[in-house]
Amino acid sequence: INTTGDGIGHDITIEIDGDAQNIQVLNDYYQSSINNFQAGVVTYPLYNLAPGSHTILFTIWDGNNNSSVAEINFVVISNNIILNNLSNYPNPFSSYTNFTFSFNKPGENISVSINIYSLSGLLIKTLLTNINSYGFTSPPIQWDGTADNSGPVSSGIYIYSLRITDSEGQSAEKYGKLIIIR
Repeated sequence: INTTGDGIGHDITIEIDGDAQNIQVLNDYYQSSINNFQAGVVTYPLYNLAPGSHTILFTIWDGNNNSSVAEINFVVISNNIILNNLSNYPNPFSSYTNFTFSFNKPGENISVSINIYSLSGLLIKTLLTNINSYGFTSPPIQWDGTADNSGPVSSGIYIYSLRITDSEGQSAEKYGKLIIIR
């Protein structure tokens, strides 16, 4: 691997998101593998990239002036807690439903609060639980269709909010609707 920069443009470089005006030279970030002159690693920190999809065009040269180019696609996610794919099933239901969702903090203790409201805004039920999922999807959280202070709620459409909070106090909230048929 040529790390001397001899020859115009014969450096280890990256071009981020097609910005040819800001090509980064990475010669100083290359480390050869021990006992293998044909392998090595480039470790370069990327700071201040906006969340979303990005592309790196990685170019490297060998000692015989042969170049190799690789395109690397990746996604930057925010450290903020992200809540997706909120649903309940079965929906409509008569005796019970299960709430599930996905989030970006696997292996972390997550506090879950589900509030169920009538269409007039009256709070019917609050479900509180903690989960420690080893994947990105929650285990099902079951509700039996009963209100906090009485028996089964009547048939109809209900709105629910689900709030998750991680161990650092970051939270995310989503809403959905469910139908009860008695």
